[in-house]
Amino acid sequence: MDKIPHKNIFLYLSDRLLWRKVLLTSVGIILMGIGVSASVYSGLGTDPCTCINLGISHKIGMEFWKWQCIANAIIFIIPLIFSRKMIGYGTVVNMFFVGIIADTVRGTVYHAFLPAQPANLWVRVGFMLFGVLILGLGAAFYMIPSLGVAPYDSIPLILAEHLPIQFRWIRVAFDVTNLVIGWLLGSTIGVGTVLVAFCLGPMIHFFGEKIRKKFLPMSQDVL
Repeated sequence: MDKIPHKNIFLYLSDRLLWRKVLLTSVGIILMGIGVSASVYSGLGTDPCTCINLGISHKIGMEFWKWQCIANAIIFIIPLIFSRKMIGYGTVVNMFFVGIIADTVRGTVYHAFLPAQPANLWVRVGFMLFGVLILGLGAAFYMIPSLGVAPYDSIPLILAEHLPIQFRWIRVAFDVTNLVIGWLLGSTIGVGTVLVAFCLGPMIHFFGEKIRKKFLPMSQDVL
């Protein structure tokens, strides 16, 4: 195999589009961590993946972010075998930093300025809706640049490549399936969990199209 000329490596690293994608992906991961923290704080349920991981982490007495890293490492085997093109920068930062950001926000910002649990129902609903919205927006930001996706998110994308069904509907079915599994495991399920299960796929599609047109007009990937 021919070696890549040294100067081409620097051209690749200086590609403005590449660094724009890295920035968009990083923004997405931060937003997702904030979204997860808000959903968990509301006590009305969060996304199916977080719901399952929270249930398991509580049962085994492990911090959420630690178990999330372990779970992602296990699921990572799926894209490693079936679709290595989905592995990249976005995969690594999602695997490790969404849980860390979520736990950090809850343990610092919320702990310092908010009560342990909001008593007012409407405040809880507000945090839930904010969490769902930010989670969907963040997921679109980190998926559109195509720099790799989290092991959990890679599964519906892999299925979309092999099934004659749009990604948004596969994502809904996948999230609902995980919602049922979470319930069977005894995890807490609320309105927010159901809302994310049915709306996350369509939200990623909606926000994704706008993000692509605004920041990555040359991208041809379609969710």
